[in-house]
Amino acid sequence: MKINVLDSSIYNHISAGEVVEKPASIVKELVENSIDANATAISIDIVKGGIDYICVTDNGTGIEYDEVDKVFLPHATSKVSSLKDLEAISTLGFRGEAMASIASVARVTLMTQTANGHGCEIKINGGVTQSKSPISMNTGTSVAVENLFFNTPVRLKFLRKAKMEENDITQLVSRFIFSHPHIKFDYTIDGHKMYSHYAGELFSAMCCVYGLDITQNVVKVDYSEGDVKVSGFVSKIGFSKPNKTYQTAIINGRCVSDEIVSKAVFNALEDYLMTRQYPVFILNIDMPIDQVDVNVHPSKLNVRFADPEKITNIVMSAIRQAIFSAHSDFVSNSKASEEVKQDLPVIPDGVGKSFMPEENSSIQPVEQEPKLVEAEIIDYNPINPTTIMEFERDDYIRKQVSMAETMPTDTKSKRILDGDVRIIGEIFQTYIIIEKNNEMWLIDFHAAHERLNYDRFCKIMEDKQLATQDLLMPYTHRVNASEMNYLLSIQEQLREIGFELDQFGNDEIKISSVPVLLKDVNLKEFVDDLLFNMKLTKNKTPYQIKTYLMQSSCKNAVKSGFNLSAQEIDELLGKLGSEHPVLLCPHGRPIIYKVARSTIDKWFKRIV
Repeated sequence: MKINVLDSSIYNHISAGEVVEKPASIVKELVENSIDANATAISIDIVKGGIDYICVTDNGTGIEYDEVDKVFLPHATSKVSSLKDLEAISTLGFRGEAMASIASVARVTLMTQTANGHGCEIKINGGVTQSKSPISMNTGTSVAVENLFFNTPVRLKFLRKAKMEENDITQLVSRFIFSHPHIKFDYTIDGHKMYSHYAGELFSAMCCVYGLDITQNVVKVDYSEGDVKVSGFVSKIGFSKPNKTYQTAIINGRCVSDEIVSKAVFNALEDYLMTRQYPVFILNIDMPIDQVDVNVHPSKLNVRFADPEKITNIVMSAIRQAIFSAHSDFVSNSKASEEVKQDLPVIPDGVGKSFMPEENSSIQPVEQEPKLVEAEIIDYNPINPTTIMEFERDDYIRKQVSMAETMPTDTKSKRILDGDVRIIGEIFQTYIIIEKNNEMWLIDFHAAHERLNYDRFCKIMEDKQLATQDLLMPYTHRVNASEMNYLLSIQEQLREIGFELDQFGNDEIKISSVPVLLKDVNLKEFVDDLLFNMKLTKNKTPYQIKTYLMQSSCKNAVKSGFNLSAQEIDELLGKLGSEHPVLLCPHGRPIIYKVARSTIDKWFKRIV
């Protein structure tokens, strides 16, 4: 292949930026070069998260002996030769920055041979050529990168744990397998084979990376409109994940991070998703290369569409057609998108987020539904929980607790059950109803339990009397590489509050102990809650993270949906009144609403 050293009139039009941020950045650049060299087989080997060693070997076209020196020159590339080429980029790599950047911060050995030429081995040490010699090898290229950042110790210091860097590479390799299923990939970590994908279709690539848990819960997407084709797989109705890390968008063979595609899929399936859940998808979008700009960011993860609205509508139509086709055998794939939209299947009971009866339905709303806003909220200044972040709510609650501690003793110890009180019972296995002072009180016993647990937890942590309990059978939870990295990043804070969490194999975490106070915590819901809020702890202090984890664990230690006995109701109300005068759950939600009898009488037109 011919290597072109770019003129400044060209490379000044290319977004500049640092290429080598971490080991995954190197793997990305090397694998993209292999794909652009028409490789049909690529192997990736890493040691210690790629910090000690990375080697990418392919069976591509190779590099001519006389061209090898140019590989490590700044802005040297085989993919761009003129300014016009930037307007229609079809290759994955094109900037000409990668190899020079990699060689400047590591020890690099490149071996290559073309089909009709001589093989060559060149060694670069921190950007300086050490040796160049002829060799004989199979056609293709092998690049070994060792001792990353050996000559820039400050940058080395800022790398994360080797396991976390490894997980980033694993996530990256999985996306290459998805975007190029026709290529054979072998991926080895510390001498152990992680992925071995034989060239095939996208479904086999999904089986290799995700296993049966996901592949048996997806439907095929195959849709064309004009010059745009959308293909791939999307999760069936009723199957979802707590975050977006199981979503892959591929534009013209390039994996990208694009919110337009993600939002379009979500909008198409929104009525079928539970709250706090996201669809799983792998979508290939093939479109004219001059309608998408890949030269937006040095990482090439972001793209810009010439017509975002067009792409949104096409993706939504593709998803709707796929979902409906999976539920009906008589709908033709050629139906117009609006017809498909109208013919979508009825949302299964319990799956949709909301339901409104049709105009001609026999189900009719009550003429005048009572408005909750007429009720008064007891014992605290109203706040809007949707506009207050978790940690801000916690600060608010701490202030309320501080205020409560300064209250007179007789006020603090006043119990809810004191005075003329009648316990009516519970409804919806969630709320307790009591009658007091000519008022009806609705009490969310889940929120009340959560408040009490959280306060006790805080007291235990403050007194440093935390006790943990080993689980007879450790709990395991399957996660992807991004989720694994997140959970490992908060591992220390979890340990501080009594949860012992470790990586278990390549794609599972294991919880082997829990705090005694929360021994009944629902670990699946706890982990799902953490994974849903992965971005919540970004840039937070260790104290804030620990506070959030305590809130989350307390929330999942008790749930609505079970019956309370009269004795349990009495005990809970007694504790709520005497132990905690601040009637907010740890997340800022109210625990008690009170409704005056006069308000209820107005609902029924007894008074006006």
